[in-house]
Amino acid sequence: MTDTIGIIGLGLIGMATAERLLARGMRVIGYDPMSERNDLLAKNGGVIADAATIWMEADPISAAVFDTDQVAGIIEQAPGNTGKRLVVFNTCDPDRMAELGAQAQAKGITLIEAPLSGTSGQLARGEAVFLVGGDATMIAGLTGIFASLGRSHHHVGELGEPHNLRRPFHHTPPPTSPSRSPTLPPAPPLPCAWQPSCR
Repeated sequence: MTDTIGIIGLGLIGMATAERLLARGMRVIGYDPMSERNDLLAKNGGVIADAATIWMEADPISAAVFDTDQVAGIIEQAPGNTGKRLVVFNTCDPDRMAELGAQAQAKGITLIEAPLSGTSGQLARGEAVFLVGGDATMIAGLTGIFASLGRSHHHVGELGEPHNLRRPFHHTPPPTSPSRSPTLPPAPPLPCAWQPSCR
């Protein structure tokens, strides 16, 4: 099994991922723009690292960030010829995934889409399900990682397909519904090194 896993984004999903992998004896290195999240990773046994160190030492590297633009920024600022796998756990725009996959491939990175079906609590308990899109051979090599994180994972096709399959099963409750979740504040921006607008 992979020795070192990198995590970019240590919010609820990223931290739950780190805790499950650490509990299984894996080395986890990660970063978040919020210092208290980095401190929590270190307290739990992980290693705080910058982008260059994550790309150098980890494989796979997981992105648990806010949106597709932040994933694009991670790819744009990644070094070339890494030969690494970037696994995206957040939900992305399916219409952009093929293009992002091509941009990643040009840098020697294999992009794998694995949006979480479930909550961060389910992930923390090992109950999550992952619908995975991308190269089947590369995904097969991550079986141990997915087994450590959730109940099951299913390769459903090319990049973009996981979101298309999840869409019919996810809806937002109407505003009057008592089960409607409160609006969360926007995620903090990634550092300039991972923003597509920075040059």
